[in-house]
Amino acid sequence: MTTEKDSNSTLFTHGTRTNYSSITDQQQETKHLSAWHVFKRHLPNLLLTLIMDILLPILFYFLLRLYIGSTYALLVAACPPLIMIIIKALWARTFDVIGFVVITELVISAIITAATHHPRIRILKRPCAAVVLFIAFIFTLIPIKTKQFRLKPIVFYFYVELLPVEKSQIRTEQPLEVDFIKDDATPIKSEKCISQVYDWIYDNCPNFRFCCYELTILWTIGFLLEASGSFAVYFSTLTFNEAILCIHSIVAVIGGLCALITLVLIVFERKETMKQISKNIENGYLFIRSVNNQTAQSLYTMMYGNFTAEWEDFNPLDCDITTVAFETSSTTTTTTATTTTTTTTTPTTTITETTELGKRII
Repeated sequence: MTTEKDSNSTLFTHGTRTNYSSITDQQQETKHLSAWHVFKRHLPNLLLTLIMDILLPILFYFLLRLYIGSTYALLVAACPPLIMIIIKALWARTFDVIGFVVITELVISAIITAATHHPRIRILKRPCAAVVLFIAFIFTLIPIKTKQFRLKPIVFYFYVELLPVEKSQIRTEQPLEVDFIKDDATPIKSEKCISQVYDWIYDNCPNFRFCCYELTILWTIGFLLEASGSFAVYFSTLTFNEAILCIHSIVAVIGGLCALITLVLIVFERKETMKQISKNIENGYLFIRSVNNQTAQSLYTMMYGNFTAEWEDFNPLDCDITTVAFETSSTTTTTTATTTTTTTTTPTTTITETTELGKRII
């Protein structure tokens, strides 16, 4: 049995015990990053998304519509975001929600443009797109879950793309009793890793999970109101120009109001979520995640359990997500003016594993 000196915790990794004192230097090198530093680190990924999903479609449409017509120009403009959706789905296992919204707008506009050349019919572009987005948003509220996939509210995927979070951000400034391997201490630069962090936050932070549902419902109602108002304008006696003005006004007012409410809710959600994470770290709830059948790498918080087992009987590679809590007897050191006596006690370890949330550790 391994003993430690001046330490109150022992980490077990891949069935072996590792002294915390041997990895203190690595922990000190991994510092808590602010949201701005994390955002700057992932800025290239965000810029690539904006270029492929927004900038290129606009350029393709305005450059090609003079040569191949509006309908084909809209279809060509939808290609860059479609490529991004496929790449992110295959490579990063994430959903390009911005590309999905852009493709919805472009494809519906192309269909309506090709169906008729009557000017008033083209008023239906915006309300039809709002109907499709309304259906998509409300569909993600259905708790669909399979062995390999779990559907989350669509706002969750906006978080992954627009508000990157790294593992270091869900740690306190105080050193944690965790065996950070070299790769784990390096900054996360892929959207796949960001998605993994958000998966954990979604599972273990009720405040964040509730906010995702709340914002998805908010925008669902917004799209419903937008579609209803636009269809009412279309069937009214207003002239074409008056109808266009009214529809643009409806979109601007409803979209602006939803965006303002979204901003306020996200600000409160960020504060409460980080506060909740820090509180549970201080309470000693430790989380180790094994990713891609590798050794458990990442320390998180707020996982509770009711199943106790000895470490020798537990293999972290048997499950994708593992919760382990450590409770060890501390080493005591007594110092006098003439002599220094150190008494080292053998750590007694209680390991708690769970795949069920909401249960407190024994």
